[in-house]
Amino acid sequence: KAALKKAPLPDFIVNDSIIAKDSTAVALRKVDPANILDFENDSTSALAHFFNALNKTSKEKHKTRIAYFGDSMIEGDLISQDLRSNMQENYGGYGVGFVPITSIVSGFRTSVIHSFGDWTTYNLLENAPANHTLGISGYSFVPGTMGQVDTTDVTSGSWVKYIAANKKYIDKFYEAKLIYGKGSEGNYVVINGRRYALNGANVVNQISIKSTNPMQSIHAKFQCK
Repeated sequence: KAALKKAPLPDFIVNDSIIAKDSTAVALRKVDPANILDFENDSTSALAHFFNALNKTSKEKHKTRIAYFGDSMIEGDLISQDLRSNMQENYGGYGVGFVPITSIVSGFRTSVIHSFGDWTTYNLLENAPANHTLGISGYSFVPGTMGQVDTTDVTSGSWVKYIAANKKYIDKFYEAKLIYGKGSEGNYVVINGRRYALNGANVVNQISIKSTNPMQSIHAKFQCK
């Protein structure tokens, strides 16, 4: 079969001819500006900032992070996985992006193999405790098992596991980050056999795990008071 030739990606520019009345520049594609609408009452200039970030990624290997918020249309990574794959194809990078601790659509998601056990999940549609903070996805996840747990037993207690999908750009984990709320002494997580304290004092804390050898799977087991 003849290989398809990938079309070159056009540069992004800001066209002075359609600057809005509030002097906010609107980003345009060089190829076909007729496809871009000028929302003259929009003063955020969001697309201009977005395209400028992509330019930096293309020319300077600058890292651009994209947060895609939606509803059922992106459950199971259905649309966002195609957008992410396209961006990685043209700008580089690896990884599946943000994945929650639990998910009601994990069974049909194909961009990561996701399993978990023994969690209490809160979200925007259900009443969370008054002192509980929801995460960036509108969810929060609380271990169902408190107190001393056997961290060598991967199937008991509160745990989560991610296995890389057999797809281009997401078939390995080069870096993993765990985002969690306020912790305390005695709380910890064992990730792929290594123990990390969960004693962060900020509203949002992060554990970053980098590996010179790409990981095929990530397993995390939690102990919390």
